[in-house]
Amino acid sequence: MATIPINPDRAKNNSPYIEPGLVYYGSYKNEKPPIQLRIATDGAGQSGLMRALADKFIDDRVIETGCKPFAVSWIKSDTAGSFNNLASGAADLSITYHPAAEAIAAQQGFTDRSVYAWRDHFMLIGPTSNPAKLKPSSTTSIFDLFGQLFRGVVENPAAVRFLSRYDKSATNVKEALIWTTIGQVP
Repeated sequence: MATIPINPDRAKNNSPYIEPGLVYYGSYKNEKPPIQLRIATDGAGQSGLMRALADKFIDDRVIETGCKPFAVSWIKSDTAGSFNNLASGAADLSITYHPAAEAIAAQQGFTDRSVYAWRDHFMLIGPTSNPAKLKPSSTTSIFDLFGQLFRGVVENPAAVRFLSRYDKSATNVKEALIWTTIGQVP
């Protein structure tokens, strides 16, 4: 879902220009072909997954279609930023992790489809001293653990802290959903 005005000319130009986090060339790095695809995402770029996918895509397209070599750029942005990059015309495609926001983006008219590609996994971690006294087991749900964590903060606020990214990323949205599901906020 974009939080900026949608650029009606976004398909006609590459404006605004955003400096790529990285540029991928496939097997054609020495040729430095022009960027033909700009992808906005966060974790997939940081993990190296974007590089693997982009390099393979470039090589396959050149071999399969006979097109000229091209480059793919990674525009580093969280989920909210990725939608804004699409709406402004700064990105051609985004990899996001929020189906409801993707549906709203389609309603806003700056995307024409959403394709499920993979699932992100999250972990709840803390110090080995376990000041919140969490009692995880194979049957304990994440909601139960967040409830235990909240009780730990209430019972021992000096020792128990919960750190949130609080940045409107998909991870932060998922975390907020867990908190609201148990009727609490961190």
